[in-house]
Amino acid sequence: MEKISTVMKEEAKKDLEMYFGKPPYDDEYIRHHLTSGLFEQQALAKYGRTPIELMQELKMLRLSEKMEGVASWILESKEWVVKAIAFYKKVGQTIALAEFSNSKGSFVKDDKYVFVLNLKGTMLAHGANEKYVGQNWMDVQDPTGKKFIQEIIKSALSRGSGWVEYEWHSPVTKDYLLKHVYFEKVDDLIICSGVYKEMWQSRQ
Repeated sequence: MEKISTVMKEEAKKDLEMYFGKPPYDDEYIRHHLTSGLFEQQALAKYGRTPIELMQELKMLRLSEKMEGVASWILESKEWVVKAIAFYKKVGQTIALAEFSNSKGSFVKDDKYVFVLNLKGTMLAHGANEKYVGQNWMDVQDPTGKKFIQEIIKSALSRGSGWVEYEWHSPVTKDYLLKHVYFEKVDDLIICSGVYKEMWQSRQ
């Protein structure tokens, strides 16, 4: 990642303050502002960094050791989606969906994988279980009764991207664990990836 020039640093500080107010930002900021809507996309395009990464680089963000880990965990989910979208745009939908469902491919690693929905809730690709492909998930619930797919689609249509938290079956432990998923709408698809909180913490 290239360093930000002095001029760009000053511009980035002004952009951050316009959206989030005066720094320093802290643990409370991270808890309540995991995403930043349109500015997140603008920051990536303009600076090649998320707002959180900008804040860290410009020393505007003060995090406890615990929250440093949470921020890394959250960003890890997003990195997989960004990577998947770039691949989709490069090779096209047919090849991309096939690769996302390839359990031995580059978009599956341990408990991490990509899954893709259309806007009606049909699963188009799933790295952990290819048998899910073609099924409609609109009314699927987690063990707590949360219809997380409906939440993903609603947010993707209204905001373009976002986060959702729900309990789901881990391909590694075979147990239901809390999962934090980032999703982003591209064309008529919603590309998603997440991290199981317990699994991530065990790797630290």
